[in-house]
Amino acid sequence: MKTKPTLQLESTGDESFDAILGGGLPAQSVVVIAGEPGSGKTVLTLQILFRAAREGKKCLYITTLAEPAIKVLRYMQLFAFFDAALADKQIVTADLSAAVRKGADATLTELSAMIEKHQPTFLAIDSFRGIADHIGARHIARSFVYRSTRNLRSPMGSCDWAQKNRN
Repeated sequence: MKTKPTLQLESTGDESFDAILGGGLPAQSVVVIAGEPGSGKTVLTLQILFRAAREGKKCLYITTLAEPAIKVLRYMQLFAFFDAALADKQIVTADLSAAVRKGADATLTELSAMIEKHQPTFLAIDSFRGIADHIGARHIARSFVYRSTRNLRSPMGSCDWAQKNRN
């Protein structure tokens, strides 16, 4: 009798949400967290990053256009999952907005450089919509997503395009 392969899952840091998801988020995958402004995408994504950071995993949180990363982290201090020591050591914050304004190629180049430099286990891009809006044409945005996930061989993510875990 063959055993069925199992899918490695990563906890979101919320037991109830993990239960809804069947145990957590699939490891080594791109997960999209989408919703209306103010619906909690950033909070959920950062909760996931802080949970991963507590396990010793390196995380990279990249902003595109919405809020500067430092402002987001200041706001996150209001939540129980926030840990200033982890924010300094395990969670790197970066701003991709200048590259985004230059277009898809500059964005992909800068994103690749950030990932190469920091070698994160988890990557969150907040938000992918900011990238897509500046790229313009839908087919170019789709091409960007494809090239990003194919070429980077690293975690991808955002609050609109959430997280990917690499072991």
